[in-house]
Amino acid sequence: LLHRVSTRNVLIIEKSNCKVTKSSANELAKYIKELSPSTTIHNTWNKSSPPNLIVSYGGDGTLLRTAFRFQKCSPLILPVSSGTLGFMLPFST
Repeated sequence: LLHRVSTRNVLIIEKSNCKVTKSSANELAKYIKELSPSTTIHNTWNKSSPPNLIVSYGGDGTLLRTAFRFQKCSPLILPVSSGTLGFMLPFST
């Protein structure tokens, strides 16, 4: 992932009550820390330091809630599909 925005603050949002997204989010957090030890990874939003990057694990609902919640600070949002319907995010079995 190459972009021109500094990713000092990364927020990882997971679909609630889903072991798969929890596991994937933990793996991603470890990977980011290996690549960039100075990056701060959050699993809750700290209003004093808005995220530069949000990784949203879930389905359409999780993505829509994330986009709505952060519409004022407009961070880069990377959706990772793990939903069941897939109207907006492609989903296949």
